Amino acid sequence: MKKLLVIVVGLGVLTTYVSAVVDAQRAPETPVQRRAFVLDVKKQVEKDAKTHPKNRILVRFRDGTKAVGRIGEVHGSDFVLEQGGKKPNRTISYDELTNAPTQITPLAEKIAEYTGLGILFVICFPFILLLLATGQTD
Repeated sequence: MKKLLVIVVGLGVLTTYVSAVVDAQRAPETPVQRRAFVLDVKKQVEKDAKTHPKNRILVRFRDGTKAVGRIGEVHGSDFVLEQGGKKPNRTISYDELTNAPTQITPLAEKIAEYTGLGILFVICFPFILLLLATGQTD
């Protein structure tokens, strides 16, 4: 029983250490690294605003909070997140973020993609088996 407890505590300590290292790698510490990070995030936000203006994005802040919305106006040092519903628009500085905003795939789009792949698999799989069985794969 003591060995099991030691293993569980050891894994917990190891997991905490590894996650702390990963978090430290995600957030640049020096001003030069932070400036480069901010420029990368700014380019990504501008690209997303131009190519996918209606897609929803997930924004993760340095303090651990999250926000969801659409990119509104893009400025030099910040951008506007249109949260929709009863939530007001929020101006977000690039320096507040832990990483670039990620696009959220709508549930209906995920369902359609998986359904299409399933139908394609069900239709094509018997033909592939038939070709393999008859040896006509050339």
